[in-house]
Amino acid sequence: MATAKNNKKGKKINTTIKKVTNAEVKEIKKETKKNYNLGWLWVIIGIVLPPVGIILYFIWKNKRKEDALKAGKAGLIALCIWAFVGISFILSDGGSNNNQNTGGTELKTVDVSLASDTIKKWYNDLDSGAGVVTVIASSTCPHCKNYKPIITDICEKEKIKLYFFESDQLSQDDYTILTNSINLQNYEGYVPYTFIVKDRKFVLDHTGEQDEAGTRNMLTEAGLLAN
Repeated sequence: MATAKNNKKGKKINTTIKKVTNAEVKEIKKETKKNYNLGWLWVIIGIVLPPVGIILYFIWKNKRKEDALKAGKAGLIALCIWAFVGISFILSDGGSNNNQNTGGTELKTVDVSLASDTIKKWYNDLDSGAGVVTVIASSTCPHCKNYKPIITDICEKEKIKLYFFESDQLSQDDYTILTNSINLQNYEGYVPYTFIVKDRKFVLDHTGEQDEAGTRNMLTEAGLLAN
């Protein structure tokens, strides 16, 4: 009888231990799931607010290593992304400011009081909003000599305003006004260089001589000739 009783007690004790163990397992799983969810929550916070993720890494690195690593990695990744976006924005904004400081594609307001009558007339035509074709050439350039009769003939027939300047024949004041009244980003001193202004704005440019077909295509693209 004693043995049977002891066996029953032993069974009861074992059953109790098993129930406690199951409860503990459930609690551990619940806590693990909770921590897992919180871990991803801090990852999201770390991505949105990089400094928070990095700060949490240092706070948790000893006691909550797994969460610390998640938050820290998220913070570092987000910091790199935000830095890239910030640099891109600064560069983009800087480029926009440079265009604004140099007049962008619009005609600048310049003092033409010291310029020749031809340059004054050229500037006034640009300022009026009319479509104007300007060629910067040189008196010793064979390509300029080939190009001049072609573009002159087309512009005369189509009644398009054309100014053909030989830069080596201009005064320093005239040349400065000619090349700085509007932002000629692609002009590097090579001739012949043709640029077109319409409605006080730079439209397009071309470096080198062109045949009649190429010249007409350029003027059509600029909106000075009908298709």
